[in-house]
Amino acid sequence: MALDFWRNVAVIWLCMQGFVLLLIPLAITYGMVLGINWVLAKTPPIFHKAQGYSRLVRDKTDLYAGKVADPLIRAHGAAQKTQTVWSQIVESEDDPASRSSSQRLPNR
Repeated sequence: MALDFWRNVAVIWLCMQGFVLLLIPLAITYGMVLGINWVLAKTPPIFHKAQGYSRLVRDKTDLYAGKVADPLIRAHGAAQKTQTVWSQIVESEDDPASRSSSQRLPNR
């Protein structure tokens, strides 16, 4: 019962320690895998619902943006049309080549 016994006890003790120390990370990893599978099973309905809300927000935003922008676009177009007509009237009055011969001023 000399060294042979204690050598065998030490080998078994080290094997048990290694087994226990490796068993803890293995159990944690197994729990994480189970947790990820549970999360993956629960998320598609949640994401589907969230996508529906996102689509609803997008549609309402487009609707109200159109309602706000249409009158502004029409007003800007009318203002631009008025400015264009007014600039054409002013340019035709200032341009001597566009006047008829009776309306031309004499050269001095």
